[in-house]
Amino acid sequence: MLDMQSVFKRCAVGKAIGFVLGLTGFFLLPVMQADIDTRFQWAMLLWYTSFGGIIGLASIFDYHPLLNIKLPWYLVSGIMGLWLNFVLTLFIYEQMQQLMYAMFSTDGLLSSPYWFAAEGLILGIFIGYFAQKA
Repeated sequence: MLDMQSVFKRCAVGKAIGFVLGLTGFFLLPVMQADIDTRFQWAMLLWYTSFGGIIGLASIFDYHPLLNIKLPWYLVSGIMGLWLNFVLTLFIYEQMQQLMYAMFSTDGLLSSPYWFAAEGLILGIFIGYFAQKA
């Protein structure tokens, strides 16, 4: 069983990395889309801070009791990140679609807001790596 200090460290590392990612997004969003809403910028900053904390907490789970198997950290963190960003995409689909169109200027495959879920998979693995090392 993990002690509370380890859980706190993993959560703190996840939140710190999430805050840095959110801060990066906060300043890059107006560059990618000129008419971006300030609330959307703040939402991304706070979302990725929370995202990192949740990934940090999820990194403590390394065993599935019902299936009786060991879970690798990258699977847990990646699936959690994918799921979180997928759900967020469902809530802010129109805004994400406008952002993707502004970034890629096409109606093709790259303009789908569901790429945001794939980003969650990658960032979840990234944050999970550092959180499980804490």
